[in-house]
Amino acid sequence: MSARLDSLSVFMVFRSHVECVDFSTRITVTFVQIRKHLAFTDIPIQVFRVKLNCLPMYKDWDEYTLDFLQNNINQEPLTAKVLKAGDDKSDPIVSIRLPSSRDAASLLVECGLARKMVI
Repeated sequence: MSARLDSLSVFMVFRSHVECVDFSTRITVTFVQIRKHLAFTDIPIQVFRVKLNCLPMYKDWDEYTLDFLQNNINQEPLTAKVLKAGDDKSDPIVSIRLPSSRDAASLLVECGLARKMVI
């Protein structure tokens, strides 16, 4: 028994691993999900893993707090100041100045979304 193919369409789905710089999550995306044209080519892209100079209220950061912080960042450049250098076992601890000129940790603590960190 033979099968006759009048036309054959082959769609290759390429997948790529992407590290998101916002929360350092890694996701797998298909080729069609990737932007075709590069954006922000005049700004060097670098990722440094750091810890904010405050602690989550519980074990991990909750979604509401992360959204609150993201809304206050509003895709603007930030200024970070290293308060404690990192080493092989820990990430550097930084203070982040928001576009509103407020310190991110102070804002989160004032709103009851984080605890102060003793450095």
